[in-house]
Amino acid sequence: MLTAIIAEDEPRHRETLCYLLARYCPEVEVIRTIESVRQSGEALSDTQPDILFLDVELGDGECFDILREQPDRQFEIIFTTAHERYAIQAIKNAAIDYLLKPIIPDDLSAAVAKVQHKRRNGGGEAETDCRATARTQTRPQRVGLPTKDGLTVVLPDDIVRCEANGNCTRVYLKDGSEVVVSKRLHLYEELLDPREFVRVHNRHLINLNYVDKYARGKGGIIIMRDGSSVSVSVRKKDALLDRLLIV
Repeated sequence: MLTAIIAEDEPRHRETLCYLLARYCPEVEVIRTIESVRQSGEALSDTQPDILFLDVELGDGECFDILREQPDRQFEIIFTTAHERYAIQAIKNAAIDYLLKPIIPDDLSAAVAKVQHKRRNGGGEAETDCRATARTQTRPQRVGLPTKDGLTVVLPDDIVRCEANGNCTRVYLKDGSEVVVSKRLHLYEELLDPREFVRVHNRHLINLNYVDKYARGKGGIIIMRDGSSVSVSVRKKDALLDRLLIV
């Protein structure tokens, strides 16, 4: 069993992280949550956890103030933040991982696995792992959709959903237009940010920001804000509902 302290000043994010750890990382016991730099000194002197889940911007300062007070720390650091710009500072502080909010369960499980691996093997892999995570969580600001007439460039936020159509993909945009591209759906699943885009069926990739309703059923039906209906596969139902509950 690994012990953990969560440093997070937003109650909703604290609750979400506790929920995700309980559901997806039962090997981690959260022994305390703190909201500020001031509270961190007492918490870390009283208890040395295995992991410190650390938001960057706390109510009374930044997490780096905490780390400066812990030069001989034995715990592993996993950053949990909405900002990509602190990744280099995280690397310099020997963080073992850097998770962007909203936190994806698979990313959280992988981060905890890195801690377990390091504790078992005594390896010094934190810097490399953190660099890799920072790179893979950086997503394109624009997406080029190749068509028979050329290239349509869109913002990821303008994509409502994508639907597989044989060897092609039909991309539905928020202005009501559609673009058919000669690329398979899995390419856009890999390209688009998994914090916002979720594969709910072998034919459907949706933007969670445009979900209006979920109708129960064997797998269920998602009603998007543009009025379209999207089938959910049975095996992807539970994961989707988890994501909808923590958005």
